[in-house]
Amino acid sequence: MHMITRTSKTITTIFAALSCAAAFGGEIESDFKNPPADNKAETWWHFTTNCVTKEGITRDLEAMKQIGYSA
Repeated sequence: MHMITRTSKTITTIFAALSCAAAFGGEIESDFKNPPADNKAETWWHFTTNCVTKEGITRDLEAMKQIGYSA
């Protein structure tokens, strides 16, 4: 009986996920491939030494922007 309950829960979970995906159509896939700006990865960092240059910060920010990090 325990196995039947577990199987039923699994089937219910799969059905719920498929229903949700069907309700949103291609929106889920397109948002995954091209996430809205407020859902993109963000980061911050702290300078723990005084070995920082304006050029180094600029290169870091440009590299992060290139790979999709947002401000």
